[in-house]
Amino acid sequence: MKITERKHEIFEISKLMQNSISKFLNPIAKQENLSKIQLMILLLMDRSESEKITSIAEKLELNQGNTSSICKKLEEEGYILKQKDLEDERIVHLKLTVKGKKVVQKVFDRLDDIGEKLEKVSSENLDTIILQLKEFSEILNYIVSEEETVC
Repeated sequence: MKITERKHEIFEISKLMQNSISKFLNPIAKQENLSKIQLMILLLMDRSESEKITSIAEKLELNQGNTSSICKKLEEEGYILKQKDLEDERIVHLKLTVKGKKVVQKVFDRLDDIGEKLEKVSSENLDTIILQLKEFSEILNYIVSEEETVC
């Protein structure tokens, strides 16, 4: 297979994976009346005790103003709480509420369903898939970081 064909195949597989992730998250987002990006913010916030808008924007590669607006709506809907830093009031920490944690749990419950299906795949095959996905991600990150230094 020629390199051009491989590049196209990799791109197509990447699109399929992205679409599959969207389809996976859509039912929960719709059920909770959330956008996919709102759901992604909740999932990101679950990884730490608290987050700042700037760190969320950086991690999800979003504009800080847009991230702030999205988080304001999540706060209004009761999914997150904003708390000012005790030492520096300019800094605002975001935390998941019980309601936000319940949404994240729905995603994890859905992941458990996938886990049951993955149990049918051999451990060696899963290890290979994970390793290759990590390598592919590292290659893409390397390319992007090189392009950013050139720009």
